[in-house]
Amino acid sequence: MYKNEDIDNLEQWQDLNEDYDEINKDKDSSSESEILEPEILEPEILEPERDSSYVEPEDQDDELENMKDQFIRLQADFQNYKRRAEKDRINYMNMGLEKLAQDILPVVDNFERAIDSAENHDSFYDGIVLIERSLVEVLNKFEIKEIDCLNKPFDPNFEHAVLLSEEEGVESGLVTEVLQKGYTIDGKVLRPAMVKVSK
Repeated sequence: MYKNEDIDNLEQWQDLNEDYDEINKDKDSSSESEILEPEILEPEILEPERDSSYVEPEDQDDELENMKDQFIRLQADFQNYKRRAEKDRINYMNMGLEKLAQDILPVVDNFERAIDSAENHDSFYDGIVLIERSLVEVLNKFEIKEIDCLNKPFDPNFEHAVLLSEEEGVESGLVTEVLQKGYTIDGKVLRPAMVKVSK
């Protein structure tokens, strides 16, 4: 009927009951001999806890001023960043334009040579002249200008002297012939003119 486990549990329960009875007997005997007086506790005066996020009004004003200063500095930094970014964008755009112009200038030179070497002025010649003018207009649109140096004093900032010649009636240091046109972009030399200079 009963399992061994149940019998073990019943025996343990009986042992516990006996232990409990013994403890209670000891307690009753000691409590009769000893009269306990209730302990009177003095009331504790508690100070209200301050919230850690609480800030004195003077501190709030200082903190507000600091935040305003930070905001103004961040705004100035952002404006400076925008200016630098715009300047960088323009510089990259100009660098790309310079590279493109340097690649197009030989094409313009070839058109000019074709025009100069043409013997008869037929419709083919007129087409070449129109193409050359269109290319020059595109260059001018992007502030790419031809360096005008013929019959002017030699300027090493804009011209590259490849030949020197002695000519009667021509003063020394003048550009007497332009062998290859030079160009500037926004006033900066894109390609110096190759010239012949009198001595």
